[in-house]
Amino acid sequence: MTAASPYPLSARLLHRLALADPAVQRPAAELEARLFANELAAVTNRHPVYVAGLPRAGTTLLLELLAGLPEMATHTYRDMPFVLAPLLWEGLAGRFRRPAEAAPRAHGDGLLVHHDSPEAFEEIVWRAWWPAHYAADRIRPWPDDVAATAFAPFLRRHMRAVVARRGRDRPETPPSRYLAKANNAIARLGLLGRIVPDAVVLVPVRPPLAQARSLANQHRRFLERHDADPFSRWYMAALGHYEFGRCLRPLDMGGWLDAAPPRDARHPDFWLAYWTAAHDTLLATAPANVRFVAYEHLCTRPRTALESIGAAVGANTLAPLMAGADRIQPPPDRDDDTTPDPALLEAAEAVHARVLARDVVDG
Repeated sequence: MTAASPYPLSARLLHRLALADPAVQRPAAELEARLFANELAAVTNRHPVYVAGLPRAGTTLLLELLAGLPEMATHTYRDMPFVLAPLLWEGLAGRFRRPAEAAPRAHGDGLLVHHDSPEAFEEIVWRAWWPAHYAADRIRPWPDDVAATAFAPFLRRHMRAVVARRGRDRPETPPSRYLAKANNAIARLGLLGRIVPDAVVLVPVRPPLAQARSLANQHRRFLERHDADPFSRWYMAALGHYEFGRCLRPLDMGGWLDAAPPRDARHPDFWLAYWTAAHDTLLATAPANVRFVAYEHLCTRPRTALESIGAAVGANTLAPLMAGADRIQPPPDRDDDTTPDPALLEAAEAVHARVLARDVVDG
């Protein structure tokens, strides 16, 4: 899971078996649907919530805070590696349940994870159904009108399975809504809106230069990690985490990768170009259920921001969100002597100003 708690050989073999081709889990999901039909039918899952957008803008923090709401249910590490069949897997693996011992995650940001921590695993579902979108050098966005006749009910059923699975953990206060951190959802918002039209999508947005420098730093960090630990590289790719390192496959938002962008992802210029393309496309195409969250507001006035976020998602109570306000701190200043391309920075800052001019949920 992390550098501090590497998987033993038996776990690595199990993960390779289950995740080498995500499509092999689809029969298990179909079996789960038959075995637990009544349990799944009892789950309503109204108004699911997605946290999406480029990394390094507080997406993980926002996921963890929202996961504290009693009505929310999301993937955790206990769903690994058979993510597509969480109820079936729980029945098989429950006897081997281990205590939730926390360890630092691989990003070097001080966040701790354990077996019950929320995590972004929905991408495995999308890879199982849409492998052609995951090219060797990029992820191709999903057209709004793409056919999804069989996939739509599968995804909706999977959401209910996650809600039911978390309900087994807390039967006294069972959750009723699906929550997912799915960064790549910004590349398929039209399709997602057709499948779950009542979803709420939160897109945290950070000032572009700070986010680009953080992204470049993480990319360099994961290059070293993947070169030192080949399983780590394979594992991230198997999860659909193509954000950094040797696994990097950028979202080709607006076809930006064919427009001669900076090629060295170790430099912030690459990420500035990526940032601008992604957010410019979002401004032009995002449906009404997409709400931007200003990262700097979340860091500097967390209580006000969390109140607005709670209202945006229709939280039953704000108390769990407000309890996390003290966790939120501005990111530490890091030495970075890279000089961005002035034209790239100007373009990114212009798009950022347009984002903040929108009705951001914490503005």
